[in-house]
Amino acid sequence: QTIETKLKEIKVQTTLDLKDEVEKYFSEVDALIMAAAPGDYFIDKASEQKIKSTGEDLILTLKENPDILKSLNKENQVVIGFAAESENLLENAKVKLLEKNLDYIVANDISGTETGFHSDYNKGAILSPNKRENIPKMTKREMANIILDKLVD
Repeated sequence: QTIETKLKEIKVQTTLDLKDEVEKYFSEVDALIMAAAPGDYFIDKASEQKIKSTGEDLILTLKENPDILKSLNKENQVVIGFAAESENLLENAKVKLLEKNLDYIVANDISGTETGFHSDYNKGAILSPNKRENIPKMTKREMANIILDKLVD
């Protein structure tokens, strides 16, 4: 069996840009692994000029970004999302799995210092609507291979 792969680099600056690009190409793909961690919030009104120091406190108003995975009109695609959690790992991941209509969610435990964002290691679980597979501490490359195996299955 031949698998055709098309790669295209698309650069984005904001979560809104990323959402637009994902939605633009989503109908053309068989699978989406949403490994990007877009910001949950953005600055409501960014200054076009340098904000000079005045000795006063500065208050920024943040607005919530849209949830990219929730906005997709999934047809036959396999969609894998991620949940980086510092508490209630499995409960929060399960809610996201169902709310976003995902096939799998990778629940990353970021509560410690040995795994997560500032480490080459991860641990957690991979959840589907009917199953949970615990993932012990391993390299991110090893975890990526497990995720790709789920995609192939």
